[in-house]
Amino acid sequence: MNFYKTNSPDSVTEIIANKIVSRLSCGQKIFWIVTGGSNIKIQVEVSRLLKPYELSNLTVTLTDERFGPAGHPDSNWQQLIEAGFDLPKAKLLPVLIDSDRQKTTDEFAKNLEAGFFKADYSMGISGIGPDGHTAGILPGSPDIDSPKLAVSYSDKGIAGESPEGVKRGIDRITMTAAAIARIDEVVVCAFGKAKWPWLDKLEEVLPVKQNPAQALKKAGKLEVYNDYKGIPVDKSLSI
Repeated sequence: MNFYKTNSPDSVTEIIANKIVSRLSCGQKIFWIVTGGSNIKIQVEVSRLLKPYELSNLTVTLTDERFGPAGHPDSNWQQLIEAGFDLPKAKLLPVLIDSDRQKTTDEFAKNLEAGFFKADYSMGISGIGPDGHTAGILPGSPDIDSPKLAVSYSDKGIAGESPEGVKRGIDRITMTAAAIARIDEVVVCAFGKAKWPWLDKLEEVLPVKQNPAQALKKAGKLEVYNDYKGIPVDKSLSI
């Protein structure tokens, strides 16, 4: 795990795009797992940088989704699309398929398994919430230790107050800690003072049930870009 400090999230977009383009240019198949929330803007910009390239070997899905009809306004995928995420040459795999929650979860798990199996390299983008959550895994989430790649649950019954920026009382579909452990590389983008205490906690050894972001350390490689601590990011990056 390495921490990289930058006050410009724009520099992270170039880093992520370069990681993907460099592997695609070598003929590798890439499985890119994107997220919602505060990282939407970063990922939209990455998609803009990627559009000029040959993307037929790029497959994209989500880390987690808010269950409901496809295209509902709280959907992570819908919010990405509305913000400008657009990769027409890539294979896009949204989670919501207008089916019931269990069938949708099972299909998501199948897509994750197929994505990992077919890809030469997998990369996930993740954030860390103001309660230490990552993907759709909240502190106290049920099935957090599941061996499955994806689970679903209603977070209405999770104890504790909901911090600002964390929506509660919804049905969630999320990849699990077991799925995160299958990812070759995770890039965390965590900006703002509210995230700083959780970046410190990431360096501690804590139960995943208490601090879900700990699961990110199970990925093959973990890079954490933030405005708080770590190695200064080179401003001369380009794509």
